[in-house]
Amino acid sequence: MILFIIFGLIFVLIFLIAFKILKKLLKALVTAILLIIILLSLITVIVYIDAKKLTKAIQGPKEIFVLSGSSLSAGGYIKTNDFTKDDIKNLNIFQYYNKTYLDESEDLYLVPKPNKPENLVLLIYANYLVKDQTMSFEEYDVEIGEIKLAELLQTNNLEESAEIFASKSEYDSETILKELSEEYENSEELKASLMLSLLSTQQKEDGNYIFNGIKKDEIIIFPDFITLKVLDFLPESITNKIMQ
Repeated sequence: MILFIIFGLIFVLIFLIAFKILKKLLKALVTAILLIIILLSLITVIVYIDAKKLTKAIQGPKEIFVLSGSSLSAGGYIKTNDFTKDDIKNLNIFQYYNKTYLDESEDLYLVPKPNKPENLVLLIYANYLVKDQTMSFEEYDVEIGEIKLAELLQTNNLEESAEIFASKSEYDSETILKELSEEYENSEELKASLMLSLLSTQQKEDGNYIFNGIKKDEIIIFPDFITLKVLDFLPESITNKIMQ
């Protein structure tokens, strides 16, 4: 009888100790869950605000460069994201960069520790910008057939550009060079105009063209945004929604 009472007391003691431990564990678990919920909510708010800043930055003034291989082949400053091909010659909206500025920009951005500009800077890989597209330049007096645009983006002068045009035309390069020289100051202006024209076309086809390019590492962006660091952890439906 006494032994039974002793075992009963031991059982009750063990139960009380276990209950006390379990109560503490449950309390700690609930606290941890609440902290995780608060943390996730805070991160969501921060990412949402940052995503809106990114969207606003993309839609506003920015520098855009074409990255061909390991060099910047074209570039310019655009004051708005709402532009058309007709705005290419409008200096109030778009200004192209010359060779000197392109070389200086390479030293700023194509280095292990790149410069962190205050304004938005986009480096678009040529293949992503072109996507094997061709263009017919029928607006010129000389009729030029469809050519590979990626080739034009890698030319160093208008003479090289004219040679590419001539390869798809019944006219010689000298005739085409004359036409190009009347339209453009140099190959940098030609390539920058082509860049903007392609960008206009791509954005019409895909409203999230720039953002999708950033996600696919086809576009390098400066400065950094928190949103871009968590893209791989968010479902595409959510990222597309917050970028609208």
